Amino acid sequence: MSEGDLKRKLEGGEESPAKIQKVEEHAGFSLNVNLALMKATEIKGFREVLDLPPSALQGIAEHSDADLKKLHINTVRELGEYKFYKLAKAVVTLAEKEETGGRPAISQMNINHGVDKEYETKSLKEIAAAPVLGLQGIGEVGAATLAGFGINTVADLAAWKFAHWAESLVALAEFENPDFSSR
Repeated sequence: MSEGDLKRKLEGGEESPAKIQKVEEHAGFSLNVNLALMKATEIKGFREVLDLPPSALQGIAEHSDADLKKLHINTVRELGEYKFYKLAKAVVTLAEKEETGGRPAISQMNINHGVDKEYETKSLKEIAAAPVLGLQGIGEVGAATLAGFGINTVADLAAWKFAHWAESLVALAEFENPDFSSR
């Protein structure tokens, strides 16, 4: 949406005069994440977006919010901080650095609190290829819900674009300055 289109939309009564003034004051900014957000959320700040339901992300239908609630994901922030996504992402990231047969016999490394018993002795590569049900605590309902989003393996979960987007929005929100001043 161009600056002129936004200003016309705001002047159409959808936003306050103060918001219109902000548009004029910050016309030189070009940062946006429009291709990740639904149209109605494109003018919101990162922090405000984090408190919206996941369907604020482009590609997640409103009816999917109910499905995501089964995973205890009610907001964009909760999607970005979803513990099973973070675990899956860490497994997949470090699986690339795993040396086949290279574990010292006395190594203390384990992720036993993150995977079911049958996967405790597996390599990170094997865990990445495992079904999401191999993650400790995800359960049948969680696995079925994720399957509805095309996520069947730990690697699929690690690559979930909506979780990536949400995680990035959480990170960028930390650096957002609502009054646009420089530090």
